[in-house]
Amino acid sequence: MTALEEANLRRYYDQRAPEYEQIYLPRDQQHACELGELSRELREALRARHVLEVACGTGYWTACAAGVALRVTATDASLAMLAEAREKPLPANVELLARDAYDLHDLPSDFDGGLATFWLSHVPRARLRAFLDGFHARLVAGAVVYLADNVYVPGVGGELLPADRAGDTYKVRRLTDGGRHRVLKNYFSTEELRTVLAPGTSELAVRAESGSGRRATAPPWSAERHGGAARSAGTERCGSPPRTSTFPPSSRQTSTSLRMPNRLAR
Repeated sequence: MTALEEANLRRYYDQRAPEYEQIYLPRDQQHACELGELSRELREALRARHVLEVACGTGYWTACAAGVALRVTATDASLAMLAEAREKPLPANVELLARDAYDLHDLPSDFDGGLATFWLSHVPRARLRAFLDGFHARLVAGAVVYLADNVYVPGVGGELLPADRAGDTYKVRRLTDGGRHRVLKNYFSTEELRTVLAPGTSELAVRAESGSGRRATAPPWSAERHGGAARSAGTERCGSPPRTSTFPPSSRQTSTSLRMPNRLAR
């Protein structure tokens, strides 16, 4: 991924910010169920933790985490996305910061929870380890990280283009203004995710839905966690309030819970 392509990705999300949360309007019962499951797992994983969120976007999942976490520091490189997040009545335990996901060095390293929803698929394969190393460097031993992203479903989220020489795939996305964008979007198998996330992780749970909407026997993926597998509890739905890479062994061991719904398109 070139510097120009990275700039184009940021511009795409700047332009998409006002319409972004349309993807969270339930289209049918299955879609609503996916949103509910993500909400339940995320809340359970991050309850009573100090959370660092990467690529928070409009703050949709930030609001989810804020309801149960002690503190949430939510970051994003898109100022337009952060502007949308600041319009939400987020609680006082949330701090919104403009930060590049690949450069978190000036943040504290005392977080015991991490969150990244629908972001890992936008990371070039060649930068996965560097990103995860930088993310985990901000976390204390025993922290919990929750990741969620997509499995590939034909016809959802735009046309999938063939992989380039680096193994990265892209999708053609269209915005409501008619704009057409080529957006980095990688899909990972269960085996790839375990290879990337397992080193330095004391507990790794990978869960996913199959393309048909049924629970996959060997899932693509779900959420990463430092210290224990995420569990489901309750039926709350998230949204706006009322409205790894090779990590150092031992000291930075974490537990990861990873979940992949099949039809959310980010």
